[in-house]
Amino acid sequence: LQNVHNRESLISRLDQLHRESSLSRTNRVQRLLYGIHNASLAVVETIEAWNWSKQNDRKRRREWLRLLHEGSPEATSSDTGDGEVSEEDENDARPNSTPVNIFLWNGEHYLKKMLRDLDFLREIPEASSCLGSECPFHRNPFLLPLS
Repeated sequence: LQNVHNRESLISRLDQLHRESSLSRTNRVQRLLYGIHNASLAVVETIEAWNWSKQNDRKRRREWLRLLHEGSPEATSSDTGDGEVSEEDENDARPNSTPVNIFLWNGEHYLKKMLRDLDFLREIPEASSCLGSECPFHRNPFLLPLS
C-alpha cells in the first residue's frame, strides 16, 4: 500500500502544481514525472507480488481441500475451524480454475485506474518539454515514449 500511497501523492502534487501559475516550475514538474514513473513501476511490481502470494494461498487451500475430500488424517476439522467447505472453496478446488486477484484501491481496479490517471499531463506544457512530443499521455502510466 505504501507504493500506491506514494504514487497517488506524487500525482496529486503534480496536479496541484499544474493549477499554480509559476514561472519556475519546470524542474519540479520534471522531478515529479520521474517520481511518478518510478512509483508506477513499484506499484505494478508490488501488485504482481501480492497476486503471486494470493495464488500460492489458493494452491495451499486447494491441496488442503483435496486432502480433506480424500479423508486424509492430515486434514482435520481444526484446520478450518468448523470442518465446513464453502462453495468458494469448492470452486477453487476445481483443477482448471484460474484465480482472479484484482487489487482494489478506493473501490476501483487500480491497474485500470493507472491507465487513465495521467491523461491530464497533456495539459501541462512542461510535461511535453520534459518527456518530448513523441510521448503519448493517454493510457501511458509509465510515461514512456513511443519509440
